[in-house]
Amino acid sequence: MMSDRVQLLQQGAEHVAAMTSLPKPTLPSPEYLKDRSLQMLMSPSSRGRVEPTFIYVAQKFDSFVIPQAHGRKMDNFIALGMQNNWNAIIEEYIVQGKDTPSRSEIERAAKIGPASSLGGVKCNNVERSADANSRFHQCSQCHLSVYCSQECQCLAWPTQKTDPPV
Repeated sequence: MMSDRVQLLQQGAEHVAAMTSLPKPTLPSPEYLKDRSLQMLMSPSSRGRVEPTFIYVAQKFDSFVIPQAHGRKMDNFIALGMQNNWNAIIEEYIVQGKDTPSRSEIERAAKIGPASSLGGVKCNNVERSADANSRFHQCSQCHLSVYCSQECQCLAWPTQKTDPPV
Protein backbone atom coordinates (compact mmCIF):
# COMPACT_ATOMS: atom_id res chain seq x y z
CA MET A 1 0.00 0.00 0.00
CA MET A 2 1.39 3.37 -1.03
CA SER A 3 1.73 6.03 1.64
CA ASP A 4 -0.18 9.31 1.26
CA ARG A 5 3.02 11.27 0.63
CA VAL A 6 4.20 8.87 -2.08
CA GLN A 7 0.74 9.00 -3.68
CA LEU A 8 0.82 12.81 -3.69
CA LEU A 9 4.27 12.81 -5.27
CA GLN A 10 3.12 10.34 -7.92
CA GLN A 11 0.01 12.44 -8.70
CA GLY A 12 2.11 15.60 -8.94
CA ALA A 13 4.54 13.90 -11.31
CA GLU A 14 1.67 12.65 -13.48
CA HIS A 15 0.17 16.16 -13.59
CA VAL A 16 3.48 17.72 -14.66
CA ALA A 17 3.95 15.03 -17.32
CA ALA A 18 0.43 15.64 -18.66
CA MET A 19 0.98 19.41 -18.87
CA THR A 20 4.40 19.15 -20.55
CA SER A 21 6.03 16.91 -23.08
CA LEU A 22 8.19 15.34 -20.38
CA PRO A 23 7.90 11.59 -19.83
CA LYS A 24 6.01 10.47 -16.76
CA PRO A 25 8.52 9.61 -14.02
CA THR A 26 8.04 6.52 -11.94
CA LEU A 27 8.69 6.53 -8.24
CA PRO A 28 10.27 3.59 -6.47
CA SER A 29 7.91 1.47 -4.39
CA PRO A 30 7.66 2.09 -0.64
CA GLU A 31 9.11 -1.39 -0.09
CA TYR A 32 12.16 -0.53 -2.19
CA LEU A 33 12.63 2.75 -0.32
CA LYS A 34 12.44 1.01 3.06
CA ASP A 35 14.88 -1.73 1.97
CA ARG A 36 17.31 0.86 0.62
CA SER A 37 17.06 2.92 3.82
CA LEU A 38 17.80 -0.17 5.92
CA GLN A 39 20.83 -0.98 3.76
CA MET A 40 22.16 2.53 4.31
CA LEU A 41 21.60 2.23 8.07
CA MET A 42 23.27 -1.17 8.29
CA SER A 43 26.56 -0.04 6.76
CA PRO A 44 27.45 2.60 9.38
CA SER A 45 25.94 0.50 12.18
CA SER A 46 28.69 -2.06 11.73
CA ARG A 47 31.16 0.69 12.63
CA GLY A 48 29.22 1.80 15.71
CA ARG A 49 27.70 4.95 14.21
CA VAL A 50 24.05 3.90 14.47
CA GLU A 51 22.56 2.52 17.67
CA PRO A 52 21.56 -1.17 17.43
CA THR A 53 18.23 -0.25 19.04
CA PHE A 54 17.40 2.07 16.15
CA ILE A 55 18.37 -0.57 13.54
CA TYR A 56 16.08 -3.10 15.26
CA VAL A 57 13.13 -0.70 15.31
CA ALA A 58 13.73 0.44 11.72
CA GLN A 59 13.49 -3.18 10.57
CA LYS A 60 10.23 -3.76 12.42
CA PHE A 61 8.48 -0.38 12.18
CA ASP A 62 6.11 -0.13 9.22
CA SER A 63 6.48 3.52 8.32
CA PHE A 64 8.84 6.01 6.72
CA VAL A 65 7.94 8.53 9.40
CA ILE A 66 9.77 8.43 12.70
CA PRO A 67 7.11 9.09 15.32
CA GLN A 68 7.22 12.28 17.34
CA ALA A 69 5.79 13.26 20.66
CA HIS A 70 2.05 13.10 20.12
CA GLY A 71 0.48 16.42 19.33
CA ARG A 72 3.51 17.82 17.54
CA LYS A 73 3.13 18.46 13.81
CA MET A 74 0.65 15.67 13.12
CA ASP A 75 -2.79 14.51 14.16
CA ASN A 76 -2.79 13.42 17.82
CA PHE A 77 -4.56 10.11 17.15
CA ILE A 78 -2.13 9.08 14.39
CA ALA A 79 0.92 10.29 16.31
CA LEU A 80 -0.15 8.50 19.50
CA GLY A 81 -0.70 5.24 17.59
CA MET A 82 2.72 5.49 15.95
CA GLN A 83 4.28 6.37 19.29
CA ASN A 84 2.72 3.30 20.94
CA ASN A 85 3.85 1.00 18.10
CA TRP A 86 7.39 2.43 18.25
CA ASN A 87 7.58 2.00 22.04
CA ALA A 88 6.25 -1.59 21.83
CA ILE A 89 9.08 -2.48 19.43
CA ILE A 90 11.60 -0.82 21.79
CA GLU A 91 10.19 -2.89 24.66
CA GLU A 92 10.51 -6.06 22.55
CA TYR A 93 14.16 -5.16 21.90
CA ILE A 94 14.88 -4.52 25.59
CA VAL A 95 13.35 -7.87 26.62
CA GLN A 96 15.71 -9.69 24.23
CA GLY A 97 18.65 -8.38 26.29
CA LYS A 98 20.98 -7.98 23.29
CA ASP A 99 22.26 -4.51 24.20
CA THR A 100 24.63 -3.55 27.02
CA PRO A 101 23.03 -0.30 28.25
CA SER A 102 20.57 -0.61 31.09
CA ARG A 103 16.83 -0.73 30.49
CA SER A 104 16.42 2.85 31.71
CA GLU A 105 19.19 4.13 29.41
CA ILE A 106 17.60 2.49 26.36
CA GLU A 107 14.13 3.73 27.32
CA ARG A 108 15.35 7.28 27.87
CA ALA A 109 17.20 7.35 24.53
CA ALA A 110 14.74 5.47 22.34
CA LYS A 111 11.20 5.58 23.71
CA ILE A 112 8.84 8.40 22.84
CA GLY A 113 6.41 9.98 25.29
CA PRO A 114 3.87 12.81 25.29
CA ALA A 115 6.60 15.39 25.87
CA SER A 116 9.65 13.67 24.43
CA SER A 117 11.17 12.51 21.21
CA LEU A 118 14.11 10.30 20.31
CA GLY A 119 16.94 11.06 22.66
CA GLY A 120 14.74 12.13 25.54
CA VAL A 121 12.86 15.18 26.71
CA LYS A 122 13.99 18.55 25.35
CA CYS A 123 13.15 22.00 26.62
CA ASN A 124 10.84 23.80 24.17
CA ASN A 125 12.61 27.09 24.83
CA VAL A 126 16.35 26.38 24.83
CA GLU A 127 16.59 22.86 23.34
CA ARG A 128 18.33 21.57 26.44
CA SER A 129 17.94 17.82 27.03
CA ALA A 130 17.12 16.16 30.31
CA ASP A 131 19.62 13.94 32.03
CA ALA A 132 18.65 10.99 34.20
CA ASN A 133 17.86 13.19 37.22
CA SER A 134 16.16 16.13 35.47
CA ARG A 135 12.52 16.89 35.96
CA PHE A 136 10.95 19.09 33.32
CA HIS A 137 7.94 21.37 33.81
CA GLN A 138 4.98 20.63 31.55
CA CYS A 139 2.65 23.34 30.22
CA SER A 140 -0.58 23.21 32.22
CA GLN A 141 -2.62 24.39 29.21
CA CYS A 142 -1.55 22.16 26.29
CA HIS A 143 0.33 19.46 28.27
CA LEU A 144 2.71 19.10 25.30
CA SER A 145 5.39 21.75 25.75
CA VAL A 146 8.02 21.08 28.39
CA TYR A 147 10.58 23.40 29.93
CA CYS A 148 13.82 22.80 31.84
CA SER A 149 13.00 25.50 34.40
CA GLN A 150 10.28 27.89 35.49
CA GLU A 151 12.34 30.74 34.01
CA CYS A 152 12.33 29.07 30.56
CA GLN A 153 8.61 28.49 30.81
CA CYS A 154 8.00 32.17 31.65
CA LEU A 155 10.24 33.32 28.78
CA ALA A 156 8.34 31.12 26.32
CA TRP A 157 4.86 32.06 27.57
CA PRO A 158 4.19 34.98 25.15
CA THR A 159 4.74 32.66 22.18
CA GLN A 160 3.20 29.59 23.82
CA LYS A 161 -0.10 31.31 24.65
CA THR A 162 -0.58 32.58 21.07
CA ASP A 163 0.89 29.60 19.18
CA PRO A 164 0.73 26.38 21.22
CA PRO A 165 1.81 23.08 19.61
CA VAL A 166 -0.94 21.47 17.55
